Amino acid sequence: MVGVLVQGKPQKVKDVRDALGRNRHRQKDSYIFVIAQKIYDDAGKIEFDDTKKTERKNFVFIIDEINRGEMSKILGELFYSIDPGYRVKQDDLGDENKTTTIRTQYANLQKKPNKFDEALGIKDDGENENYGHFFVPENVYIIGTMNDIDRSVDSIDFAMRRRFAFKEITAKQSQESMFGNVKKWKESTEKDISPELLDELKNRMDDLNKKILDPKYHLGQAYQIGGAYFLKFAKYYDSSKKNESDAFKALWENHIEGVVREYLRGLDKDDKFLIELKNAYYGDKEPKKPGVNGENPTEGTDKELGEGGNA
Repeated sequence: MVGVLVQGKPQKVKDVRDALGRNRHRQKDSYIFVIAQKIYDDAGKIEFDDTKKTERKNFVFIIDEINRGEMSKILGELFYSIDPGYRVKQDDLGDENKTTTIRTQYANLQKKPNKFDEALGIKDDGENENYGHFFVPENVYIIGTMNDIDRSVDSIDFAMRRRFAFKEITAKQSQESMFGNVKKWKESTEKDISPELLDELKNRMDDLNKKILDPKYHLGQAYQIGGAYFLKFAKYYDSSKKNESDAFKALWENHIEGVVREYLRGLDKDDKFLIELKNAYYGDKEPKKPGVNGENPTEGTDKELGEGGNA
C-alpha cells in the first residue's frame, strides 16, 4: 500500500500493479486501488495549517491478541518506529537534525516530500532526494493484549519485548473489573443476580484458582481461570427459575472443565488432579446425579480419588 500511495493517486488498477513492480494482475490489486483512491480523496478534504499549534493529546492504539501474528512482519517499518529511540517529540518537529527517523522501503520512489518529511522541515527544493521518512510521535501509545500460555500462538520475541513494557493482569484483577459488584453485573449482562449469588460465583472462582496454585500441578498463576470464563454463568442462570445449581454445573462442564483438562494433559495423575480441581470448584455443592436409590453413582469415586472440600 505504501508503494502505491507514494506514486500518487492511481487512475486505474494497472497503476497499482506498476507501482508494486509486478507484471501480472492479482485479485487484491482491485481492493488496493479502491482503498488508495479513498485515502487520496479524503486527504484532499483535510486542511492543514502548519503554523497553528494545537494542544497535545494522547492517542491509544489497541491490538487485541497481539501474539497471534508474526509482529515483525505485520508492523513492517513500524517495528522500528515504535522504538523509543525513533519516536519524534513535538519540540523536534521542523528540524530533521534533531530526530532519528526511518525511511520506508519505497522511499527511493518518492520524488516529493510527504507529510512526515514536511513535519521534519524537509522541503522540495529540486535537489533534495532525502524523502520518504516515517515516524510515530511520542504521544501515540500502543497497547497489546495477549494470553501468553496459549499453545496455538507464537511467543513474543525479545526484539519486540524490548519495545514494550509488560503488565500482568491477574485472575483476581479480572474478577474485580468484570463483576466487582451487582450493579456492574446488571449493566453488562442484563441479568438479575443477588449479591449473595454473586459472592458465591466469586468464591468458587477463588477456590478453584487457589487450588490451581498447588505446586503438584506444575501450573502457576498464569494458568488461573480469569473472570471472562465465570462471566459466562449469565448464559445459563435464570432468576425466575432459581436454577443456580444447574447454571454452575453448566459453567463447569461447558467452559471450565475442558480448559483445566488441557492444563493437566500429560501429567501422570491427570484424572485424579481433575477431580481435585472439580471438588475445589463445587465444594460441597456439586449437583447429585440420579442413580440407584437416588444416590450419586460417582460420589464414591470422587471421595476415593479426590481430596474434597474447598481449596
